[in-house]
Amino acid sequence: MPLVAFLLLCFTNGKVLAKGNLRDTTVIPPFATSSYNDSFYNSVLSAAAGIAQPFLLQQGYLTMPGVTVVDTSLIFNGKKYLTSNVYYTPRTTSRIGFYISSTDYPYYGVANFSSIWSKECPNIFYDTIQKLFHTSTDCIGFGIRVISAVGGTSSANNAYLKFANAILKAKICHLAAVGHAPDSYEMATSFATLPSTPINGWEYISGNGLFTDINTYNHTLDNTLGTYTGVRKGGFGLAKAGDILCFGDGPLSTNNGHTMIFADAPIKLSASGLKTFFTTLSSSKINSFIAKHTTYQVNVYDDCDNLHYNDSRTKSGITGIGYGTILIVTDTLDDAPIGYFFTPSTSLTYTALDTAKTYAICVARYTTASQLPVVIDAFSAEAINELVQLKWQTASESNTSKFIVQRSADAKNFADINTVSAIGNSANSYRFVDPHPLNGINYYRLMIVDNIGSSTYSKTVDANLSIINIHFLIYPNPAKNIVTINGNHISSVQLIDNAGKQLMNKSFLDATNPSINISRLHSGVYYLRIQITDGSTRKIGFVKE
Repeated sequence: MPLVAFLLLCFTNGKVLAKGNLRDTTVIPPFATSSYNDSFYNSVLSAAAGIAQPFLLQQGYLTMPGVTVVDTSLIFNGKKYLTSNVYYTPRTTSRIGFYISSTDYPYYGVANFSSIWSKECPNIFYDTIQKLFHTSTDCIGFGIRVISAVGGTSSANNAYLKFANAILKAKICHLAAVGHAPDSYEMATSFATLPSTPINGWEYISGNGLFTDINTYNHTLDNTLGTYTGVRKGGFGLAKAGDILCFGDGPLSTNNGHTMIFADAPIKLSASGLKTFFTTLSSSKINSFIAKHTTYQVNVYDDCDNLHYNDSRTKSGITGIGYGTILIVTDTLDDAPIGYFFTPSTSLTYTALDTAKTYAICVARYTTASQLPVVIDAFSAEAINELVQLKWQTASESNTSKFIVQRSADAKNFADINTVSAIGNSANSYRFVDPHPLNGINYYRLMIVDNIGSSTYSKTVDANLSIINIHFLIYPNPAKNIVTINGNHISSVQLIDNAGKQLMNKSFLDATNPSINISRLHSGVYYLRIQITDGSTRKIGFVKE
């Protein structure tokens, strides 16, 4: 059986051994020398795993039946396939060896990349003459080699071209011209200017930075730039496998930062989980740190000359493309990244955002059209009396499970309010009526979930309502046994005496004209504090006869 066919069979039907644990290999394409140089992938995750694969095999992180590893060689059916890792950083090596020139594209068989890398392509390729998988680059070289291999060759469907063209067109942060590789600083600071909902496939997931300093530094690099628009964004725990994580190092650092691809979704660590990384520290120190910070275990594919936790590059001192674990520290208030542990440490002193080194820590996501479980053709919200009617039309549906309708009062914090099962197959129309909208502007979006649990979001739409009866009335007043509140959207009522003491607290589910039994009260003046579903309150007095 040919090598490609044999390994395709192995990777399609089986598991691979990784650090003693079985790992799902469904996203890892087959080891194939004939297509390694010019393959295009459907996702960032599959591109990262595919490009890293020969090096992970050599390091022992992956194993495949029939393939043996001897030093830096992969051997199958008596044929030897070499691997070579040389870590180059353009800032310190004057770009020597970091790229292959466009004039060498025919030698490597990478003509498909000529429209993407019109000048120089990051040097991670298979040498067909020497039967050599080699990387002569660094983390950003690996990262943009991965991103540029997602989609195809045109600016309309290539992930890297769509990113670069969008950033260069906005002209609010510094990025290398198309055809040249940017550095990790440029990528990290660019991520923070992306939209929070997918535009042309790209979105900003989470991040933090010294944004005033970034604005100043960017203008020293290019004084024609507009005002930088990067913002802090929490929710780091919402990152997924295949997202891109970048650290951006500023002008005082000797490096430009670091670029990584999430191999898995981040794992939030409990005290016991954090203890596994800091085994020599006392439980009291671990607990104290957990109380002040949130810490995530982040498994990544990257190209690095330093060893992470659980790193695959320990064999024979090999550096280059590999798999490892870093720890990201986030703020407990909004889950925005505030620092990281890059390599194994015996103390809980993390590298924080500062002007001496790290200007930004940001996460971005690219989703291809074919990854989306459904294509939304139209989505609208309309206020009708005291209700909101949502309508959406799908242009196509593929493996779609459901639509989760989400609502927000501020267009930032969304909550699920209903689930609509997908019809499936071709184009379909959907309708949902929100029976209990908020007072004022209601923002809605759809979480679109596919059959394996992956999700994406629609655009956000809004509807404005004034649904609260501002002037509540209590009747009868005076009253003997029962008082009724004339009003709607009431969530709770507290009964208070004339001295300010609360005598009763009754909760409702969006009540209209609720009644309160006051038969046991002594005669006198009392008050009702009425809380409305939008969070506001009213206080109205009455007399008990």
